[in-house]
Amino acid sequence: MFKPVRVDYVSPLSALLIVTAMIVSCNDDESAPPRFLSDTFRIEGTASGTSGALTIDCLCDLLVEIDTVSTENDGTHVYRGVHGGEFVRNVMDSTGAGIEVVPVVFGDVIIYQSPQGLVDFEFPANNNTGIRFWDSLGHFSGSISGEELTGEWTCAPFEIPQDSAGTITGTWEMVPL
Repeated sequence: MFKPVRVDYVSPLSALLIVTAMIVSCNDDESAPPRFLSDTFRIEGTASGTSGALTIDCLCDLLVEIDTVSTENDGTHVYRGVHGGEFVRNVMDSTGAGIEVVPVVFGDVIIYQSPQGLVDFEFPANNNTGIRFWDSLGHFSGSISGEELTGEWTCAPFEIPQDSAGTITGTWEMVPL
């Protein structure tokens, strides 16, 4: 009596495609750090100081939304998205007179996360404006330590008659949502 026998055959081309798909889907690149940033987070910062007779207080409150993430050959993650929010710059003289400037911002953001845990934020709309306030907000640098991402930022004058002096440095942190 004839008994059917099942023979599984995979062509060499099919086997090659399966192996290639398995290799591509695996990410065994030890140089790439795990992705640190979530799709949505805040950057909150403060800066306070004096410059001559001026007392300066600044705040940073930005919401960042990541649209795409890619990884470069060296393991650097590149995040692209948008940001929006506000900065506050309050400048008072010794008599208590002064000005508060509250620009609302929105634009693109590009974030680079290196394998060493360094993070650079680029805000293209704020680069090379010729106004110190905006130019100082074109780039933030920070570093990852454990579960925290923190760094320094500069709050420069808005370059109007009431706010033309006093640059201070402050700190910022990423706040997950």
